[in-house]
Amino acid sequence: MNFLIKTLLLPAFMLGMLVTTSTQAEEWVADKLRGGVFVFDGTQWQQIFRGYTVDSSCAIQTKPDALVVFTHGKESIKVGGDTRIRINDRGGELKTVVEQDFGEITVDVDKKNVQHFAVKAPLLTAVVKGTKFTVKADKSGLGTEVKVRRGRVEVQDPQMGLKVDVKEGQKAARSTG
Repeated sequence: MNFLIKTLLLPAFMLGMLVTTSTQAEEWVADKLRGGVFVFDGTQWQQIFRGYTVDSSCAIQTKPDALVVFTHGKESIKVGGDTRIRINDRGGELKTVVEQDFGEITVDVDKKNVQHFAVKAPLLTAVVKGTKFTVKADKSGLGTEVKVRRGRVEVQDPQMGLKVDVKEGQKAARSTG
C-alpha cells in the first residue's frame, strides 16, 4: 500500500520509466517462504525473505523445515526442506536450467514455454515437455527420481546416453547403490 501511494506522487515521466523497467524484468522471486532459506552471495550464506529476487546461478539452500516457492510469471519452482539448487537463466536463449544438488523441488511450467526449461540433478536431467513434475535428489548423490504430476517430461541419463518420456502418474529413477 505504501509503495502505491509513493508511486502516485512521482512525476508522470518517472512513473512511465518505473513501469517499463518492471515489465522488462524476467526474474525469479521468492513468492512464498517459510523457515530458513539462504543464498550464497559468493562469500557467505545470507538468509532471504519473501520478495527476494534470485540472481542467476546463485546457490539457494533451505533448512530441513523450510519451504520456498519462486515464481516467474505463471511458472513456479517449489523448493522443499533440506534442498540446494541454482537457477540459471540464459536470457537471450530463453532457457532456464535448474541445477539441483540434493533435496526435492516441484516445477510448474507454462505449457507454451516448455521448450526452455530443464532440471539437472546428479544422476538424471528432466527436460520439460509438459507442465508439472517433482525431482528428488538423494543428498549422498546416489539416487535421483523424477515424478510427473501433469503433462510429460523427457528424462535423460547423460552417463548412459538414455532418454525416456515420462507421462502423468509415472516416474523415472536411477540409483548407483
